[in-house]
Amino acid sequence: MNEKQAVQYRAVKRCVFAIIEKADESQKNWVHTASRACDIFILFLVSMSIASAFLETFSLSRGAKLALSVVECVSVALFTIEYALHIWTATEKPRYRRRSPKQARIKYLCSFIAIIDLITILPFYVSLFSRNEQVLRIVPLFRLLRILKVNRYTPALAKITAVIKSKASELISTMFVVILLMMMASALIYVVESPVQPNIINLSPKTRV
Repeated sequence: MNEKQAVQYRAVKRCVFAIIEKADESQKNWVHTASRACDIFILFLVSMSIASAFLETFSLSRGAKLALSVVECVSVALFTIEYALHIWTATEKPRYRRRSPKQARIKYLCSFIAIIDLITILPFYVSLFSRNEQVLRIVPLFRLLRILKVNRYTPALAKITAVIKSKASELISTMFVVILLMMMASALIYVVESPVQPNIINLSPKTRV
């Protein structure tokens, strides 16, 4: 790759990065318009995907099931392309620019949003090679996690995420206290109720002959 090609490659990568990232409201040009359209399209795709996962829980005709399968296949294909583009353009992210391309992409792959992107598409590909009923039942649950992708495009959810990160230690402490209180309450209920209802509240192991 000569110098001219390298400059063109970098320009294309920057352009793709600007489009697939959240639209920058401070810049009003065609890139902003394309980025905004991309944001709206991804949000629409996430909504369609979650709606199809919900509809699949009902008893549907063969035609409806086929339509929902097509929606899922198209959604996964587009989400996979989006995931690949985010990995490719990770070097353009301001916090990764001082790192080598390899380090920047590894760092991005370990980020929360990249893990969510992977989790929302990986089960689909796993289900293509597995006929295990338990695996097939879990796949729709992972599809519902696609709602977390909205965090990248919605400022309100981004603020909630920032608050959770800043208050992580307090939240963990609170969860620990809640779990501890639940365990204490369960133990208290067992101590009080087990003598009265031994057949209902009984933690002793039973053996079957």
